[in-house]
Amino acid sequence: ATNNNPFELARRYLAGLDPKPSSGHNPRDPLQADRAVVTIAPFPGQASFDPNYNVTEARGLFKAVGTLVDALISQSRFLGQSVSLLKAPDSFSRFVVAPSDDKAAPGQPALMSSCLGAFGGFVSKKFRQRDFQLGRRNCQRFLQQHFVLDAENPIIKNGLSADPKALIRNFRAADDSSSNRPAGKDYIPIVPLCGSAAVAIDHPGRPTVPESMVKDLSGKASDRVAALVKALTAGSSTFVRIGVGAASLIFKGRLKGAIQDYLVNGLGPTVEKGK
Repeated sequence: ATNNNPFELARRYLAGLDPKPSSGHNPRDPLQADRAVVTIAPFPGQASFDPNYNVTEARGLFKAVGTLVDALISQSRFLGQSVSLLKAPDSFSRFVVAPSDDKAAPGQPALMSSCLGAFGGFVSKKFRQRDFQLGRRNCQRFLQQHFVLDAENPIIKNGLSADPKALIRNFRAADDSSSNRPAGKDYIPIVPLCGSAAVAIDHPGRPTVPESMVKDLSGKASDRVAALVKALTAGSSTFVRIGVGAASLIFKGRLKGAIQDYLVNGLGPTVEKGK
């Protein structure tokens, strides 16, 4: 119901598998790590610090309710206390796969479908296709650059015994500032990519939608609302049905305009104005 991430349950279970007396956590050192939890977080959080936060505006009832709902959703999605260890350069027992777009402009979310409360993918099939390809690119880079261990770790070293120099040369994870790993060591993917899986996936870009499509969608949405209201009042008295019908005619244009403004604001620069 709340999209809860059972990260801690998995971590504790893995820690309990160690036959030796344990400190309650899994080995984190790149030379000793032999188990890890990989958490997949499609929407780990979009909020950022706002230095111009308006307290008067935020304390309104409807604003407060909306913020509370957002907070509950965010809390159930991701364990904030895990972030520090996920980013620690010497922690190899926790990994995360999350949307990342190195070519997005400042303020732009990695996933185009994440706009409009994560319903942006319903606006255009192009958004869903693009995010799927970005996910493939992210996962490929995760396996090649981040899901790695020190070449001297027994799990890796045993697999390199045939020809260690050649295998390290062919599969070594490139030095990546985003990984924050200690420099001067060879890191090898736990799941090496071979054949077609190793062919680099191109960046999918950021497709746009014409403003005319947004207007058409807004009209269909307002028609749908009017049809639902009519269906809900079908069993009412004639006076109520006439009143609802008149109100639909009067406010349909305003409703369409409100929906259109909401879509345009939510989609931002994705909308091509004048097309």
